[in-house]
Amino acid sequence: KTRPSRPLSQLATAICRGLMVAVRAVPVALRAVPVALALQTFVKLGLASQETRPQNSLICDDYHSKPKDLLECRKSLAGGLECRDEAACTDRDCGDDNVARRAGMTCAGFPWYNGGYPISPLYWDSEHETYDCLVVGGNATTGTYCQEWQTYENSDDEYELGTCTCRQEASLTPGNAYCHAWDCVQEEVKKCLSGEVPRPSARDTQECCYSCNDFSARECVCSYAPDREYEYSEATCVTVDPAGFCPTWHQEEFDHRDIHFREYEDYECTKVADNGRYCAGWKGKINSEEEFEFTECSCKAESEDGAFCFEWTCFEEGMDYFFPNLLWVLLVIILGIPVVIAACIVMLDMPDVCSALLAVFAFVWNSGLALVALYLGGFGTVPIYLSVLAFALVVIAYLSGKLKCPEIRCCPKSTEGKGEVRVVTMNSLRDMLADEVESPPVGAAIDVAGKDIVLTIQTLSGKATTLRIDDKSLGVDLKRRIVPLEILGPDRLAVKDVRLFVTVNGTRTEVDSEMTLREQLIGSGSRVQVVRKMTFESA
Repeated sequence: KTRPSRPLSQLATAICRGLMVAVRAVPVALRAVPVALALQTFVKLGLASQETRPQNSLICDDYHSKPKDLLECRKSLAGGLECRDEAACTDRDCGDDNVARRAGMTCAGFPWYNGGYPISPLYWDSEHETYDCLVVGGNATTGTYCQEWQTYENSDDEYELGTCTCRQEASLTPGNAYCHAWDCVQEEVKKCLSGEVPRPSARDTQECCYSCNDFSARECVCSYAPDREYEYSEATCVTVDPAGFCPTWHQEEFDHRDIHFREYEDYECTKVADNGRYCAGWKGKINSEEEFEFTECSCKAESEDGAFCFEWTCFEEGMDYFFPNLLWVLLVIILGIPVVIAACIVMLDMPDVCSALLAVFAFVWNSGLALVALYLGGFGTVPIYLSVLAFALVVIAYLSGKLKCPEIRCCPKSTEGKGEVRVVTMNSLRDMLADEVESPPVGAAIDVAGKDIVLTIQTLSGKATTLRIDDKSLGVDLKRRIVPLEILGPDRLAVKDVRLFVTVNGTRTEVDSEMTLREQLIGSGSRVQVVRKMTFESA
């Protein structure tokens, strides 16, 4: 069966043929599965070094190296939809749902979901810390305490080495001196990449080298010096125990280049030593604009006189605050919506088998892309995608002739021959006729005795409109019905098996089915005295 040569038909044919070729190529495509799995593994390895999971803002990483600038970039991509609830999680054991709420992956209000958990598990970065007392302060009379200690913090991608020094000694009772305030200076050094050797040691890396068998090998090839920066901390006791230690203290950490946001740390003693003279275990809550962390510490060795903790270790876990990236909606818009458009074109013009096949493919393809956009950009991408999709479908429906103008005034009117059928309401038709300023519209009433009625309404300015009332409109209140409108020609009535009446100033006169309204009204001398309101009555 031949079809008219139309652009949409030709495009539909090309799409359908391409789809059939793609179906035949499925066995070949299956051979690429190992390659796809290898690519997936490579991507996972590439993202393994990123602290934010999922890493949805690589464009920010490419253009910004300073953490403050990077965070501002991520905020701009979120479009103001980021959220965080610091009260939702106040310790490490608060549960995954509460952790995700605090991190900003889920929200109490719109958009409710910003990406990440629960589609993927939560990711915590961790750090092991050790502390050793170097200098003992005080004496046997005043009491002893640790006046200076060394710090060493070790994580997957960096380490920190430094010292803390007491800057204010105090005591509440004689013989129980303690450190009331202290400062810390630490050097943070990025670790060498996998396969490289740090020299001269892992705790004092000056160079990253390769082709080495051990740290001291002379044949090593050293390529670069890792990035280094200094961090400073200021701590003060908040409460003091009469035994001479701080049950709670506050600490703030900042860097010398001011590229990181300041960290605010609060610590609380959770275990007092058996002799009651020092804190043997404590936990901390750390928060900044970039991340939040929890730490737990325990004393490993006490001083010789049992007055203070001499060595202690800590384990710290943290998570970056999450920001959605709305740009991921472009993935489904660029790669998904064209497939939907192609499916619509085929469904409008091609056989059912091809239409169904492409429709299923379009649904599965767009669902997968939408899930990726949802995972990386959050629920905020959904309204954007649906808006673009709705616009595309309206354009396709209009171009295919399936969608008509909703208002008569937006439709082109032909003066000769049969025009297209438009859909209007009685109110919009009345408003259109009322636009005749020079002469108001003609009032008319119809007694319906048949099924097929076509009425031309002629205003005194010479503007003609034709109204068709189909079988479905009979016996209902036509003032509230949507009725089709068809343009047949200027100044003509086409009435089949009905009696037509015109009402002017309360007087109803039967009109011949082949006579124009204008001639009837002018002939009866009713040119000026007309009725503004138009009604339709069923017999």
